[in-house]
Amino acid sequence: MDMIFSYLFILPFLIWALYSIWKIINLKRRRKASTSWPLVIGTVMEKRVAEHFGSKGGRSYIPKVTYAYSILGTMVTKTISLESNWRKSEAEETLNQVGQTVHARYNPQNPKEHISDLEQVTLSDMLSLLVALLFLIMSILPLLFGTQSSSTSSH
Repeated sequence: MDMIFSYLFILPFLIWALYSIWKIINLKRRRKASTSWPLVIGTVMEKRVAEHFGSKGGRSYIPKVTYAYSILGTMVTKTISLESNWRKSEAEETLNQVGQTVHARYNPQNPKEHISDLEQVTLSDMLSLLVALLFLIMSILPLLFGTQSSSTSSH
């Protein structure tokens, strides 16, 4: 039973790590594929700071940008999150650096698939991956190199 609990404890960290890896690889893949895609200028529709509350009461502030562009009469809108910050003023400063237009490249076979210059692998993405992998390793090591449970040694 302890072994099942241990594996269930590891599962969220494994999922978190796999999601972080997927997110980074997907962004890198899209960025590489987009080098041959047509360039379009998107119009920034909204810039806002979203407040995020952590499980232990901490706050972070996430600058969000919504932009839109039109391809062959079809309007495409996307909201992206930029690097999160611990202070609201830093998030606002990040938004102040975003102009009124955004350069994006779109897939001519699927114009809704696109990537903007604002989409980058962030420090938060890398830290999230690092923390998830660290917790995963710390959870797996005792299972691999742990001692026999006391219930088997007392019999």
